[in-house]
Amino acid sequence: FQTKVKAEHLAAMEQKDMQTQWLEAEQAKLSEKMQQYKSEIPNDVTAAKLTQVVTAASQVLDVLRVDILEAVNYEKLWKEATGFIVQNVLPHFKQIVDQKDSDVSSFDVYSTTMQVTTAIPRLYLMGIAVGLVLKDLNKFRNKLKKNPDYAATLEKKRQPSTTKQIRKAMQEILDEVNELCLAIQDPARLIFLREFIFDQVSAHLDLEHEDEYSSVKDIEIGARFMLNNYVEENRMWCRTAFDVGRTKGEVNRRERKREFLHQIVKKGFMDLATFCIHDEDLHHIAYELLDKVRLCGDSVAASNLLFQITKLYRDKKMAKQINKILTPLCAYATGSRSYIDIVKRLQAKNLIDEKVFKHLCVNGMHLARSIVDLAKSDPEELEKIINNNNDESEIQSKQSPWLEIIQQLLQIASKLWPTDLTKIQTALEELVLVIFPAMEGKISEVAKMINPKAGTVVQKTEEEGLEEAEEADEQEEQIINEFAVQKKFEDYIPIPMSQMDQEALVDVIAIPMLGLSNDLMSQYLFLEPVVIMRKYFTISLNVKFCQKVSNALVEQPITKTHEEYVQDRQFYEKQAELITDTMYSIINDSPFEFAQIIPCCHNANYVLLILQQNGSQISAEAKREMAGALFYALIRDGYLNLAYDCLVEIQEAGPFVCCSLYVHMLEYLTKAMKGEYEFDEEITQDQLFDCCRNMIICFENSQKTEQQPGLLKYVIGLLCKVELPEEEKENILKRVKAACVNLIVREQRGVCMEWLSKLYQINGIEEEAKAAHDEAKALQKRFGNELTGKELKMAKE
Repeated sequence: FQTKVKAEHLAAMEQKDMQTQWLEAEQAKLSEKMQQYKSEIPNDVTAAKLTQVVTAASQVLDVLRVDILEAVNYEKLWKEATGFIVQNVLPHFKQIVDQKDSDVSSFDVYSTTMQVTTAIPRLYLMGIAVGLVLKDLNKFRNKLKKNPDYAATLEKKRQPSTTKQIRKAMQEILDEVNELCLAIQDPARLIFLREFIFDQVSAHLDLEHEDEYSSVKDIEIGARFMLNNYVEENRMWCRTAFDVGRTKGEVNRRERKREFLHQIVKKGFMDLATFCIHDEDLHHIAYELLDKVRLCGDSVAASNLLFQITKLYRDKKMAKQINKILTPLCAYATGSRSYIDIVKRLQAKNLIDEKVFKHLCVNGMHLARSIVDLAKSDPEELEKIINNNNDESEIQSKQSPWLEIIQQLLQIASKLWPTDLTKIQTALEELVLVIFPAMEGKISEVAKMINPKAGTVVQKTEEEGLEEAEEADEQEEQIINEFAVQKKFEDYIPIPMSQMDQEALVDVIAIPMLGLSNDLMSQYLFLEPVVIMRKYFTISLNVKFCQKVSNALVEQPITKTHEEYVQDRQFYEKQAELITDTMYSIINDSPFEFAQIIPCCHNANYVLLILQQNGSQISAEAKREMAGALFYALIRDGYLNLAYDCLVEIQEAGPFVCCSLYVHMLEYLTKAMKGEYEFDEEITQDQLFDCCRNMIICFENSQKTEQQPGLLKYVIGLLCKVELPEEEKENILKRVKAACVNLIVREQRGVCMEWLSKLYQINGIEEEAKAAHDEAKALQKRFGNELTGKELKMAKE
């Protein structure tokens, strides 16, 4: 047997998806129940009809038990059903309660609705009845405050007769409704049910100070009901994450449902947060709200919601309440985004003082440890939190949130207290304890074991200024077994860190140097936590850190004027010595960065000492990079003889560099002898001759034949600019002439001889100048390659 169905009906059904068909079927049932209610219940009802009204209304609401509709379609059915109840059932309840000489009170209506056997219809009807009860309780309270004698009337009616009893009755009935709603375990049905109940009771809750008869305690009852209501909604919403998703279609439906319901829950939380945050009497509920949101089972939703709630706080109020706000925020990793945003906001408005900074540090470190613990126990969960960012204007950080937290604290400390290292040291010690949990109480001991100079403080006093530094030097002279130190250090096992985080850690440690006072730069590098972190760094990371130090010094040199430097030479040199000790490890790996620091501090004599003691271990490239900087830094600091010694140590820098420096040395020596420069050392004629001799020897030792002509012209050009020692002038010129005549590149002999004639002429030896000029012409005629126009101009100059 087969039932015939019209073709047009089949075509119409095929065009609709199953959800639409199910929704239309449920709407048809609802229409039938609504018509039945209207036919059974007259417009004017009496108290005797209460049970009949409740029964008929429960049949209408029975359609909301459906569980096959998606949330968006369920909402359509829900709006129709609840709209009918509010427009028809609620007026009937009011008629019954408001009738003259009626013995039925709102409490009786509430009790009657509780007798409905089906959970969902019962709770919807109770929601309407609770609204009526709260309305009556508010009326009783207001009359009592107007007329205390009204208490006797209330007692006769067996109603709460004191303000305290009324408040207690409100609290109990709201708590009861909240607990009864726990019977519903379907997320969508529960969320819509709670939305309806709150909508019915909110008009009768004291959520504002507008009512002259309401008190803070009355307002708190309403706020706490909102809190409990939305916490339960949120709890059920989190359960939707575990809905079945066996196919792609099921997964898509689940995510649509989650997003739709989340918007409802989120709006409720934001309304409550706005209400509590802006009411000073309800701040404690706002803190409780933050804690409840933090405990949300969905970390991404909790992170977003916490971020948006904290955005509601005004900056000044936040600074005053910072500890109470941060305590719930920093209890779990979901608060990381909010914490960083709070720090940035307070810093932008200059609202961070020592008290606020202390709370930021304590709570920030607690949050950092929570993040690290989560990374160990559930790295996938942490990854979701890190990658969560709904604000496209924000740039996602590549480093872990706990590192960004410490970075923010270090930036604040260095900017607000550039002359005080204690704040920075506090944040750095917390950083060390996060990475090395076993080092608690042992940071100083471990740092001293790694480097006896750890914690060195150079004080700017004439008699006692270097006492601690000298003590550190004495300790350094003790024989330290590097193998034993490494073995002991390895006993402290660090937390696992990604390569990206390790690289970011270098930036975090280097950040404070840009904000610190110049005089504290060297001491920062030897803070105990910094010493430990440098030991933790790999070779490549240590090189990167030293490059950061070098760049920071270039931006903020710690050099002083010559007058300041001379007044406290030991202090400034000791500062520079500490920086040089830090940078020495990269002298061969990054020679340019090492050379950069020499002009930026007063370490030239110490660097020269390193060259003299460890010259064989320093590469030729490093010597070439630092040659000029070291030479001129020694001249700047008044060490003329040391500058001369420096030239001996940097022969590997190359002939061009060495020849240039020798000529400049000759120039400085000449001016010093004339009294144009003031140096502490005595200058002799022998030094002038030795300088010229070494320059010529440097040229003669140059191995590249093709470079010799250019180098010789360069040497002659430099000699033209200085005054040669009178006693040795003839010998020097003869040696230069021999170099010109003996050039292997014969084509260049005439050119160099022409340059030599100018040198003779400058030194007042006209006969030799003419002879050199004639010989130059003969050599050019014989071998060719006359002076170009450019070379001729340079020779004349």
